[in-house]
Amino acid sequence: MINKKNTGSYYTPPYLASFITKRVLSFCNKTSLSILEPSVGDGAFVAEINDIKQLRVSLTALDINEVELVKAASKWNKKKANFETIDFLEYTNRSKFSLIIGNPPYVKKNRLTSKQIDLCKDIHKAEGLSEVSVKNIWTTFLVKSNTMLAEDGILAFVLPSELLQVKFTEEIREYLKKEFERIEIFTFNDLMFECKGQDTIVLFAFKKHTEKGEYFTNIESKEILENNSFTLNHNNLLVESKVKWTHHFLTADELTFLDNLKQQLKTINEICESKPGIVTDLLHLEDTKHPTKLLQLNDNDIVSESLSEYLTIGVDRKIPERYKCSIRNNWYVIPNISTKPEAFFFKRSHHYPKLLKNNSTAFVTDSAYKVQMKKGYDLNSFIYSFYNSLTLIFSEIEGRYYGGGVLELTPSEFKKLPIPYKLIDSDQFKDFTSRFENKMNIDDILAQNDFEILNTTLGLSKEEIEKLIGIRTKLLAKRMRKSNQN
Repeated sequence: MINKKNTGSYYTPPYLASFITKRVLSFCNKTSLSILEPSVGDGAFVAEINDIKQLRVSLTALDINEVELVKAASKWNKKKANFETIDFLEYTNRSKFSLIIGNPPYVKKNRLTSKQIDLCKDIHKAEGLSEVSVKNIWTTFLVKSNTMLAEDGILAFVLPSELLQVKFTEEIREYLKKEFERIEIFTFNDLMFECKGQDTIVLFAFKKHTEKGEYFTNIESKEILENNSFTLNHNNLLVESKVKWTHHFLTADELTFLDNLKQQLKTINEICESKPGIVTDLLHLEDTKHPTKLLQLNDNDIVSESLSEYLTIGVDRKIPERYKCSIRNNWYVIPNISTKPEAFFFKRSHHYPKLLKNNSTAFVTDSAYKVQMKKGYDLNSFIYSFYNSLTLIFSEIEGRYYGGGVLELTPSEFKKLPIPYKLIDSDQFKDFTSRFENKMNIDDILAQNDFEILNTTLGLSKEEIEKLIGIRTKLLAKRMRKSNQN
């Protein structure tokens, strides 16, 4: 059985393959086409291309999996075709293609072979891209495909929504804007694949086009695709700003409104220190008779002769060369341990992010970030101030989401959140805590906090606060669309 995590082999539903093929061919004004599918899978696109009657097609279909390639070849009965078992990363071809179409594999870098990683790095470097963008093989399929397109060629790919929202794809988005005159992004109200948790989009990219720019649409059902009853919207402000493309449904007015408010506020990073929690599997190590004692040193400790001899064991095993050890002042000094946090921010959430005061002696694993207040700021006031619609909106904008409605914020994304900090006393915090414990949902808290915080700190009117509530509702509806259907 094929390991789908290693091959990234999640296949395209026939109705989606049909829509993509028909749409992309509607823009072709040639009588003959050279088409490349770099990862053919089970042949969903092959079957659609095979049904084209009005064009002469020369097809090149590639796949690393010979069994799947044979299946795909069985769906082709035209004359000109080359079905080849090969890793697309190693494929070369002298001529350019009119159209490159398909659903490239989604395989994380840590599941690639060392040879594949080197090939990915070389492909990105040749296009002026950094190694940072080599996180998943689909980015390299996208970059290499662009280099194999004709001057007026078209690319049509099914891709992970990572393209729109994660940090490492910022460079890829800029690359696409530079390489293509027109980009179309289709997002969906439902997961399109059997792979649970993988949210997908469709990208159409045109080397040449009379209507230039970046266009977006959200598809609520497959019938909309079949009827072509969607509208593509040009969101220039979104593309020029640093807002993630997932939020293309926010209007220029809404984006400007939010940005103006953000400029007036401090960020969380200015108010508190936040660090990832500890990573440990102590019980498992004990059960398997592995060493479970922790040597805690600091950079000022004097290394004795006996300790130096002990550390030589690590040097012999090349531990100082490992990434996390290599970036420390002293490789053997472990940072960020044995401190009780004042509060926790949990990096993943559902209906809203959780920022909780640590009233116990609890430590925190890497499921949350440790929070320590900076001088001049009060913890109770910080936690109270966090729960307002504006900060929760930016949690949606700065974070990323996964299929099923999970919101995640990385350490840097959490630190960037704007917060309208309002100083409160112990009685006010006690009242807030009581309300929080007895709430039906987070809207009960926001109904009171929004005006108390946003009117006081930013002078927002009830109408402006209602506008924020509407924006947050829109963002939540997009992220939670799958879980709400269950």
